[in-house]
Amino acid sequence: MFMVKSNCGTGCRFLVRAAVVLSLGLATLAFVPTVTGTLSFAQAQVSESADFQVALEPYGRWERHSRWGQVWIPAKVVRDWRPYTVGRWAYTDDWGWYWVSDQAEDDWGWITFHYGRWVFDRELGWVWVAGREWGPGWVQWRRGTQYVGWAPLPPGLFGNT
Repeated sequence: MFMVKSNCGTGCRFLVRAAVVLSLGLATLAFVPTVTGTLSFAQAQVSESADFQVALEPYGRWERHSRWGQVWIPAKVVRDWRPYTVGRWAYTDDWGWYWVSDQAEDDWGWITFHYGRWVFDRELGWVWVAGREWGPGWVQWRRGTQYVGWAPLPPGLFGNT
């Protein structure tokens, strides 16, 4: 899980939550017109016949996993890389919080962060399991008294895959 910590006592929980929401909103406000203006309906609704395997081959490798079947493993990422960390969250009116990949992951991020799910394998690291349902970002959000965080949803949770 990825977290943001606030150094505030228990008496200001409301202020912490408001500050986090406000700072996330302000931090992404400048990007919202770009995000909503560049997303096409076709990108958001790729047909079931889309060939993700061919599209992702130049950016990683496919392997057979004993539990998940065919999985994709990204190449040219740092050793401790994790999904949903190279980019930013942008709030949109249509989809809520939407993951926007940085340039380093643009070529493959539009597929892997919006279709399918990520799961960590002890031997292979983070692997992607293809899915047919589009989502703005397949993560679970968590909020506490001092943190706001997210973690990738594994296959089989809340639809998809």
